[in-house]
Amino acid sequence: IDLAATFSQLTSIYLGSVTSQAGLEQLLPSLPASLVQLRLGVDTPDRLTAGTEVSDSGKQWLLELQRGVQMAHLTALTTLHVTGKRFVIGQDSQLPPNLISLRLPMVMNEEPLLQLTRLQQLKIHSCSMMAAAGLAGIAR
Repeated sequence: IDLAATFSQLTSIYLGSVTSQAGLEQLLPSLPASLVQLRLGVDTPDRLTAGTEVSDSGKQWLLELQRGVQMAHLTALTTLHVTGKRFVIGQDSQLPPNLISLRLPMVMNEEPLLQLTRLQQLKIHSCSMMAAAGLAGIAR
């Protein structure tokens, strides 16, 4: 199903549970560019708990997740709220350029956030490998 064509009139979508990385990778590019608000629940049964040591397989899993966050085509999106543990912003992530409100479960690199010049609200559940200077850049 081509979501972008089928649901091109929608301005807001709430998806309570995306339960696989493959599903997320298929979903994101198919969302309509006209979307203004997106609320996603991204999780699978084996949740990563904040503050725990990450194994080598866990690190590989996180690296794979970072590749999947490609959302620059959502140019009308101003609100993105994501819950769960399976949505990670990494160095190669591309976020919608016009975001005003952003809520994320995990950020591993601040570079994609620095591109969001209209951002007014930012909530992050877990930060990993983020430099203090990066946070200062976001708060500019």
